[in-house]
Amino acid sequence: MTSPEASFTDDVFDFTDSEDADAPFPPTYMVVRFAASVQPRAIAWLVDKVRGPRSHGGAELLVRRQHTEPGEGVILHVSASCRKLLELAEDMELKKRDQAGLMREFLFAHLRDFVGEKGSREDLLTTAERQLIVRHELDNIRALSEDPSIPGYPNFRMYEGQSIVQVMMHRALISAMYPLHDEESLKRLSTRWYYSKEQPIETNFALQLKGWGENIENFCGSKPPEGGCGSRQAQGFNPLWQPTASVFHGNRRFADCDPIAQFDRFDPRTTIGLLLEVRAVSRALDFLIPVSEALPQREDIRLYFGEALALYFKFLDFYTLKLLLPLAIVGVLQMLLSTYETLPFFCICNVIAVTIFLEVWRRRSNEAAFQWGTIGMTSLDEPRPNFHGTMMRDTITGRLLPQFPRRTTYTRMYCVSLPIVLVCLFLAFLVMLASFYAEERLTQLAKDPESGVTSLTVMLPSVVYSILVYFVNLYYRRLATYLTEWENHRTQSQFERHRVIKLVAFEFVNTFMALFYIAFVYQDMDMLRSQLATMLIILQVVNNAQEAVVPLLMRCLSKVPSPPRVPDSSSVRPVASGGDASGPGSGGLRYRGLTRAATNELYPGVPEVLQGIPELEPDDPRQQQALVEGAMDVYEGTYDDYLEVFIQFGYVFLFSAVYPQAALWALINNLMETRVDAFKLCRLFQRPLARRVKDTGAWQRAFEAVGAMSIMTNCGLLCVSPPMRRLAPDLSPTQWLLHWMVVEHLLMGVRYVLHQAIPDKPEWVRVALAKLNYQSKQALRKERALKRRMSSRRSPKKPLD
Repeated sequence: MTSPEASFTDDVFDFTDSEDADAPFPPTYMVVRFAASVQPRAIAWLVDKVRGPRSHGGAELLVRRQHTEPGEGVILHVSASCRKLLELAEDMELKKRDQAGLMREFLFAHLRDFVGEKGSREDLLTTAERQLIVRHELDNIRALSEDPSIPGYPNFRMYEGQSIVQVMMHRALISAMYPLHDEESLKRLSTRWYYSKEQPIETNFALQLKGWGENIENFCGSKPPEGGCGSRQAQGFNPLWQPTASVFHGNRRFADCDPIAQFDRFDPRTTIGLLLEVRAVSRALDFLIPVSEALPQREDIRLYFGEALALYFKFLDFYTLKLLLPLAIVGVLQMLLSTYETLPFFCICNVIAVTIFLEVWRRRSNEAAFQWGTIGMTSLDEPRPNFHGTMMRDTITGRLLPQFPRRTTYTRMYCVSLPIVLVCLFLAFLVMLASFYAEERLTQLAKDPESGVTSLTVMLPSVVYSILVYFVNLYYRRLATYLTEWENHRTQSQFERHRVIKLVAFEFVNTFMALFYIAFVYQDMDMLRSQLATMLIILQVVNNAQEAVVPLLMRCLSKVPSPPRVPDSSSVRPVASGGDASGPGSGGLRYRGLTRAATNELYPGVPEVLQGIPELEPDDPRQQQALVEGAMDVYEGTYDDYLEVFIQFGYVFLFSAVYPQAALWALINNLMETRVDAFKLCRLFQRPLARRVKDTGAWQRAFEAVGAMSIMTNCGLLCVSPPMRRLAPDLSPTQWLLHWMVVEHLLMGVRYVLHQAIPDKPEWVRVALAKLNYQSKQALRKERALKRRMSSRRSPKKPLD
């Protein structure tokens, strides 16, 4: 008897994977490009694996071959039927939102719970998820015991359980593997993203300022005067409020007083007065910047590019709006006031705001992970493709997976990788000291006219050091990747976390150690301020130009690939019935009675072993698209984007006591950065492979480390600052140092209290997770009870004694 669920599935959705000749090839979810010199039988062997049944180590995917000229590498288009994608989504334990609004693991048998009575299965998986599934299946085609090496390459040995695709990419047999852009979806996303005048950061700019100002106003227990700045209500309004012209009314026009003339009446010594002036500035910007209610949704980025990129842009928006925006306003006011009495309070606000921001961001990222269904990702997830080990039954899941001793990974990390990284950091520090020593020596020689040393020669050590750092960073990145790969971490998130830690430590030394040397050894605050201004203004503009303008010019100057020459479609005679199918996943391209000579004539220059792989239709636009996008640069991941924000974060908060307006330049840069990143992703790079993440990983720890370090550096800068020292002439140097050590320890205590007091997950997320856990236990209990009843019915009843 057929169950209602099975009847619904079969009758409504008709999941039959037709191999009819008229069935079109589904959208291409992955393009696999081989090197021109690859042995044809190696390609045919891999295609058999891709199209073969999973019971024999295959992936059961659909494959088409693209027409290429003789001497060019073979290009394959890989896809999958909708039914297969849904089955694989269940195997990968993807979480989807059901009709009740809950995120839970997708089950193919319960399809109706996710799409509803009139829903379509075609819309259940996003394009990013489909590409993720296909790439996952390709990477998990693993060598069997009868596959000791790649056919045609006896020296390319493989062990059982190793990813075949990764081996072929490592051996340069596969030159590239990338998904194709969806032109219609990309056009809609571009219109709402970098072409739109309604950027989330820019359109929320005034809303954020207005809301922040209203919070300050509520905190002060005051309301703006109804009669304007010069009204009698304003005079008796609040003793802490000095009447200014920055008060807005319902018609969004300035009041009847001049803001510049009234600014002199503002009392900078009154902290609440300062906050109220910030509120007034926020209302002024609310007038200058139009607010739009229809904002582009970052959810569109997730649907197209996946969770990793969506989380990066969500972090960039949150960092810019919630941290840089208010601190930029306060920093500009601090710069205009130019009073050292308020500088300690500004620094204290900075370091506390950084702590609160990072804790609140952890909550926001957990909210996003729950909404996206990635919050449950753990170390028990699917092993990454390059993870190697002995094929054994997993003790938890019972599946046949590669196993590698965790203690061996820890031994490699702490006994080999850590000493190597520490040696590299020490060498980088020595090179920096040598650069400073050489520059100082040349500066002394330049004072002697007879030495022949000019001002240009004095700059030579800095130039050599900058060039050396650039090339050393490239080689160190390879070293860090090699060491992390050699450590053999099980999951992709573990691999990325340990790789980022190695890279960030080296970048931190190369970027900030020189500034620390200027601040605490030279104690030259003017030089430090000049260096920070140069880094934040000039280098960030250069970086944005390097990210977008240079690749665009290179692309315009390069030659666009010409359309591929394809055989005349009239020479292909489809089979009405019978005939020889071209194998699993062929999609029904069949040819009637073609002899070997006719086949060779139809596919000139194509090896016979590859002629069984069906070709795309001659007029299929995906052939040209694969060539054009294959010539684009590869987007390596979010590491460089996070690194740019991380370095900016360090510039702004590690030295805020010296350069308060740093947040303003960072804010302006980020307003451009969001469009530059959007443009390069949509127009300059190949479509990135979608990646599922639950948080920012090691970057969260890196930002927290800089946040803690900013407390120490700002207290140290205030301690060594001569203007601050003149404020307490009666204190001895030891007492002055102890004073700032106490302040530093108190701020560290405040940071610890905030870290403990702010929970990582919001209440509603904790409740939802607890509800899902309870429902899972109830479902398991019901399943066990049903099995017991079924077994008791089948077992014969014993007669009573």
